[in-house]
Amino acid sequence: MPLRVWHVLLVAAVAFGVYANSLGNGFLNDDEHEVLLNPWIRDPRSIPTILSSHSWGFLDEPSGVRYYRPLKHLFFLLVYRISGLEPWGFHLLNVLFHVGNSLLVLLVAARLPAAVMRFVAEDPARPGGLPVAVPLAAALLFAAHPIHSEAVNWVAAIVEISFTFFFLLSFVLRMAPDRATPARTSMSALFYFLAMLCKETAVTLPALLAVYDLAVVKTRRTARQWLTLYGPHLVAAVAYFVLRWVALARMKYAGGQFWDVTPDQFAIGVLLLFGRYVEKLFLPVGLSFWHRFDPDAVLLSVAGLSSLVAAAAFLWAAWRARKTDPLTFFCLALFVIPLAPAFLIPSLPGKPFAERYAYLPSMGFVILAAVLGHRLARGRVLRQTMVLVLVATTAGYGWATVRRNRVWKDAYTLYVDTTKKTPDAPVPPFSLGTKLLALGHLDEAIAHFRILTLADPKEPGYQIALGNALLRTGRIDEAILTQQRALALDPTSPEAHTNLGIALVRKGSRREATNEYRQALELDPKFATARFNLAGILADDGLIDEALEQYREAARLEPENAYYQAALGIEYAKLNRLDEAIELFETSVRLDPQEQTYRNNLERAKRLVEAQKSR
Repeated sequence: MPLRVWHVLLVAAVAFGVYANSLGNGFLNDDEHEVLLNPWIRDPRSIPTILSSHSWGFLDEPSGVRYYRPLKHLFFLLVYRISGLEPWGFHLLNVLFHVGNSLLVLLVAARLPAAVMRFVAEDPARPGGLPVAVPLAAALLFAAHPIHSEAVNWVAAIVEISFTFFFLLSFVLRMAPDRATPARTSMSALFYFLAMLCKETAVTLPALLAVYDLAVVKTRRTARQWLTLYGPHLVAAVAYFVLRWVALARMKYAGGQFWDVTPDQFAIGVLLLFGRYVEKLFLPVGLSFWHRFDPDAVLLSVAGLSSLVAAAAFLWAAWRARKTDPLTFFCLALFVIPLAPAFLIPSLPGKPFAERYAYLPSMGFVILAAVLGHRLARGRVLRQTMVLVLVATTAGYGWATVRRNRVWKDAYTLYVDTTKKTPDAPVPPFSLGTKLLALGHLDEAIAHFRILTLADPKEPGYQIALGNALLRTGRIDEAILTQQRALALDPTSPEAHTNLGIALVRKGSRREATNEYRQALELDPKFATARFNLAGILADDGLIDEALEQYREAARLEPENAYYQAALGIEYAKLNRLDEAIELFETSVRLDPQEQTYRNNLERAKRLVEAQKSR
């Protein structure tokens, strides 16, 4: 039976369905920088800059990584034009790419020639093609596999799933070299170029094409014919590397924290990484955002020996299959070739093992699993058994993926899950949380501050920052409890007393708030924020003289604070001391000329003076 519309719809439904609950997730980790703090994605006029700069050039500061991935920013710019900074738009794009990739797995597997599949005749309804059960099973396993959860849930990982999309499009157009017209070859080269602009790993495509041409379809050509077939891809690669060289030559490189390993450590590390990727594909449990890597690991351990066995089995299978089982050989190549850059440990910053690196390589795993399953399904009973196994595996994978999506809800939930599995995972910097808070990205700031309070529960500054962020979202009771925890850690903190007072005012507990402000001033008479907020309560209570005294002192302590100047001016205006009010309003306008409220205050005061003179 040929591929039907319902096959396509089924694969698309599974691929979208298992990630539907990810659409409500937020931004986390690099997302805050690459989306929330990225000015490039807000203005289409930045496109030339995007195409001529390294990936982190938007920060306008030295970078520790040398990446050129411009399409990522163009995708973000497109989403920003549609949904602004709402996370759902960015997550939706990732999910749609995953749906597209799942369908491409279906298409690639369906176009593999049945002639290279041992023990199975070609499908009579699809001359030359594999039985439809193989591509359908492979696509369903790919769509639901939990190891993809990092690549799909993490907005910044769009480089992984977008490069896979264009990589597979390029490959599909070259799957029939005998029908490789100049137009098809050129289009394949174009998609190859786009894949490299997403992520440099795509440069491995010609190696996979060579395996396919030589081992699967066994193409025999002259040197000129080979050049015609691969020439456009070579041109695309040269164009990419020229653009990359120009962009990286202009960057301010800060020097990255890379792994310094000896040749022995490198060899053992590659074996361990290979074994771990095989393990996670076969048994996707214990998934984590951060996997510990030990450069001093030895082979004489459970992990080392199991990795050695996995590598030996892989090499043995590849050697056996290279002539007698081309399809198995191709699947093994499809697993290892795109994964090869992930074994370059000295060039990888941070963590050498990452689940997202297995996104495209897993395609070789699922196709091989589908092929082996079909070879075993000889006879009606075994076929029915294999169908049940496929349904159960897809359902199990899907359930695990849906559960894993919840871990990626925000930075805090991800950090909690990560530290349970890898206690020494790094903590995000405090400065990032404060920057997010200042820019109004409150949910992301709260998640970061929660992480910090979990990582160091005895640091009062983290509690204070979390309480401030909670208060700005209107979660008053939580803010009060958090500031009280800060005071339990440091009773001498004027900032914690003041922030607790602000939260108590919002709750309506004005007397308790006044006590907190006065305690803050006893601890630090120069703490202007406490004086200013105390002045507001005194003014509301009709204690004008004391309120003015506190307002004046706050303005004196922070003469560059336009808000303080304007507030004191308003109190003078209420007392009809308009000349003094005008002077303060003029100062507030000078300090913050963009604030229209200050200009309005000044204009009203001047009109009142003119009205009084005209009487």
